[in-house]
Amino acid sequence: METRITLLQQFARRLFEAEQQGTTVKPPSTQIPNFALEDAYQVQDQIAALKREAGLRHIGWKTALTNPLLRQRSQAPVPTRGYLFEPALLTSREARGPGFLIEPEVTFYLDADIAGPAATPEAVLAATRGICASLEVAGGRYGERVSFVDLAADNAGAAHMVVSDLILSPAEAGDPASLAGLSVELFKNGELVQSGKGVDVMGGPAHAVAWLATQLHDSEKMLQRGQVILSGSFTLPVPAAPGDRITARFDRLGSIEVSVT
Repeated sequence: METRITLLQQFARRLFEAEQQGTTVKPPSTQIPNFALEDAYQVQDQIAALKREAGLRHIGWKTALTNPLLRQRSQAPVPTRGYLFEPALLTSREARGPGFLIEPEVTFYLDADIAGPAATPEAVLAATRGICASLEVAGGRYGERVSFVDLAADNAGAAHMVVSDLILSPAEAGDPASLAGLSVELFKNGELVQSGKGVDVMGGPAHAVAWLATQLHDSEKMLQRGQVILSGSFTLPVPAAPGDRITARFDRLGSIEVSVT
């Protein structure tokens, strides 16, 4: 009889292979009895190990469902998070694929470690080298609507990200309250489709990164110097198919754009 650990390892490999091959799999909650968030994070860890074995470099972390509207839509009791590996950071402003969900976020470049269990927004900014506008280009390996724990197992939908060339120092970007006051407008092919504020990201982007540091501490992990951190979406995600162009216009952080091809 297969142990639960074996089942989780097998599913992690299927998810890893699906990501590499551009295919889909059935969500784990339909295959593994009583699949829970703790199981999802074990699957994440197994996928991360497979990526390291394949020579991919872990470059940071992303939060997910930090916006209450997203949690409500997903029936998620808490936010979640996922690993970022080097291929996620697009060097161009193009994302290739059949379709993505685009979210405007603030990215943090860390210059020092941030450890839990009680990280603060002020500690996040003290450990930050730079802050910039970004777009998360989220994907998935299921091909169907799934539960919160299924999303978490799929590395919280991590796929790609594009970042602005305009990087502000923490002194230029402002304190946690200033970041919470940031606003963004999101355009699809030139039409305004969403708008939001930083306060909707768990009280502010720096607050969301502090939550992430504390959550990782519970898993005996930490945010490390040199990592990039996607702090969470200001708005609901906007679907984008080949031919679509998505532009986010942040106050003070400038604009960032991605085209799906």
